[in-house]
Amino acid sequence: MNPYVIWKAVIDPGEFYGRREEIREVVKLIRREYPECCPIVGPELIGKTSLLNFIAHPQGARSEFEYYFKDLEHIFVYINFQLLFHRESMSFFKFIFRYLAEKVQEMGKEEESLRKLYDQAMNSQELDEVKECLEKYISSLRYIIIFLFDDFDFIIDKLTYEDYLFLKALADQGKVSYITSTCHELDELGKREIYPFLRIFHSSVFLGLLPEKDAVEFIQKPALKEGVSFTDEDVRFVLRAAGQHPYFIKVVCNYLFEAKQRGDVDYSKIYSQAKQAARGVCASLWQGLADGGKKGLSVEHEFLLDLVKNHPRSDDEYLIYDLERRGLIRKDGNEDIRLFGDIFKDFVNEQGVSKVSNIWISSNRREVSIDSKSIYLSPCEFELFQFLFSHAGRVFSKEELLQVVWREHKLSLGAVDMTLKRLREKIEDNPKEPAHIITVWGKGYMFQ
Repeated sequence: MNPYVIWKAVIDPGEFYGRREEIREVVKLIRREYPECCPIVGPELIGKTSLLNFIAHPQGARSEFEYYFKDLEHIFVYINFQLLFHRESMSFFKFIFRYLAEKVQEMGKEEESLRKLYDQAMNSQELDEVKECLEKYISSLRYIIIFLFDDFDFIIDKLTYEDYLFLKALADQGKVSYITSTCHELDELGKREIYPFLRIFHSSVFLGLLPEKDAVEFIQKPALKEGVSFTDEDVRFVLRAAGQHPYFIKVVCNYLFEAKQRGDVDYSKIYSQAKQAARGVCASLWQGLADGGKKGLSVEHEFLLDLVKNHPRSDDEYLIYDLERRGLIRKDGNEDIRLFGDIFKDFVNEQGVSKVSNIWISSNRREVSIDSKSIYLSPCEFELFQFLFSHAGRVFSKEELLQVVWREHKLSLGAVDMTLKRLREKIEDNPKEPAHIITVWGKGYMFQ
């Protein structure tokens, strides 16, 4: 079995590698008698979801750093806000209440009085009543609640000033801590309404590229568990192609592992396969730099293009720091600046000669615009559109799209049909005669 599943976050703590310094920093904050709140910040697919799952899992951080938790009892509640489809206050509080109640029930700690509070909240149409029930529920527990809010970007601007005051009040009581994951720092994402909430947070923990030692471990160990050994030459090839970026490492190792099993290792072929598979993420990283100017190139774009030519014109220390923090560039042993890997370098080089499209996607903000007109897409619509857009010209079957977009959720192929229908209604001038999302009869769908 190929252990390098490209689009899947790491759930099994035995398959999680590296990030020990970041984990230790988070654990030290939440294990205090009055736990602190911690924002985890990093670009998409850098490993934030895997990190939060490792912290939440009983055999993950709590087992590895057991001595930090020996005197305190915690309930860890992992919540991914990509799964929250109705993004408003009532849905948000019922959503986190449901996950908390499920975790309490799973631990065998639910009492009848707690169940009554939960049922009352779920049946209520009054937001204040839901909040009151949640506050009483948490106060009745003899545990510290650690909420791990994954993809908090999805909900952050949908909550009100009063909502954030309530979340802050729960934390001020010392019974609740929040660990959030976002692509940008919280104060860059929210409106003024979030300011009270920000006061309870410690400074951000940033996830960037893996240290080389962790990257090598991430390359070699999963294969070894499956009885496949990567040579030193294999490791050097992966590091050149992928750099120390966890997503790109998984992509390259996925094809290398399959080639090893076949006994047919051709680095050129593997590189070409990985480059094609990672193209969508490269496009997302590239477009995520230009939220300030949807037409033309930003300062960050120009810097990366100059870097490909080995003569960057900017010595702006903040710009370099920001790009390094995003995991897009790295410094080698001579302190020379490089793009993080050859796959991304090749993509950036192509942008220097490519035509600017009238379609713009910002993955960090989950926004799409066509001819400068913003279009609202649901999470699934966005994922599907981004995937087809970044693989323009390739045909994908419904089964392939279901696996890529909905991943582990057990849905029928009808979900693909409905999402495609809604997409066409939103982006096509004439949905009945689509110009972009094309049906290839008998094969599937493609973007052109």
